[in-house]
Amino acid sequence: SALLNNALFVVILNFALLYSSNPALTSVLIYTQPVFVMVLERAFFGKKTTKKQSLGVLLAFFGVALSVGSASFDLGSFLVVLDGFLWSVGTLYHQKRLVNSNLLQLNAFMTLFSALIVSPTLLLNHSFVLTRESLLLSLLVPLSAQTLGFLFWFNAVNRLGAIRASSLSLLVPISAYLLSFALLGKTPTKFELVGSAITLIGVYLTQRG
Repeated sequence: SALLNNALFVVILNFALLYSSNPALTSVLIYTQPVFVMVLERAFFGKKTTKKQSLGVLLAFFGVALSVGSASFDLGSFLVVLDGFLWSVGTLYHQKRLVNSNLLQLNAFMTLFSALIVSPTLLLNHSFVLTRESLLLSLLVPLSAQTLGFLFWFNAVNRLGAIRASSLSLLVPISAYLLSFALLGKTPTKFELVGSAITLIGVYLTQRG
């Protein structure tokens, strides 16, 4: 779980953002992971799916294809879809093996383990310049997005289950489009918006089926 949901997830996601044409689209693609959760639960644990959930899977993947097809399927798109799949595997592993674990201890271990794996990747990029602002941001991001984020996430998985907890993530892609436009001036194409909307509808159906 530490490897899949923390270390590899963070590394692959950052490389996906580096090579992606649109960070908001990356956010949509990463949050297709509830669909992967449902498919894997059916394939390996025999969990039955409804017709509505099956339709949701088809819509989600059609939306992904429409979104990335409009902007060409670049390396960033591939990496983020792979990241969503790995995240879903880690989520199911947590639900099956670690659901009764102490979340604070688990999160502390995951953070320490991830630091050992992620730290060497700093050698791949020399653009980081140590300033007061960069140091503050480097502390703020892990604290908010990783430490608190993962703590809340696995608490939700424990209480709601993997599939229902994943539905909460639908707010993230919507926020990403708004923030990308407001902060970065990134305007999505019509195909990206339509494809993303179809994807999110598909993901929603898999949760509510």
